[in-house]
Amino acid sequence: MSADLLRETIQLHYPRLLVSGVDGNDAQAVLRGFGVESQAAARACAESSSLAGVLEQMTCPLLIVHSGMDTVCPVEESERMRREAGGETTLVVFPEGNHVCDNIPYKVRPLMADWMACQLRAAPGEPGRTGPPR
Repeated sequence: MSADLLRETIQLHYPRLLVSGVDGNDAQAVLRGFGVESQAAARACAESSSLAGVLEQMTCPLLIVHSGMDTVCPVEESERMRREAGGETTLVVFPEGNHVCDNIPYKVRPLMADWMACQLRAAPGEPGRTGPPR
């Protein structure tokens, strides 16, 4: 994730922290997450943060669920994540999903649960499986 994307994500999800400066539980959680005590320090940390090179170090199976109608994160970001991930990666795009697919939890949650069950049932040393549990 680029520093710009990280900054945009924080500004989208925590606008009170980085835009208006209003304190609250969410803002305090972000400050704690960054390990800083002020909004200015959080802003500086967000601007200098990068996850470049992290995905290629992953060796565990990864499920990426993306929303086709997401206006915040383009599907190209998920496709990039799939290409860069070092381990087995599955990308599922729900064309009707909005940002984080919160309009279709009845589709997304069973998919995630089934995928996780398959991964947990894989024998030691056996690559994770995708699809419904056996």
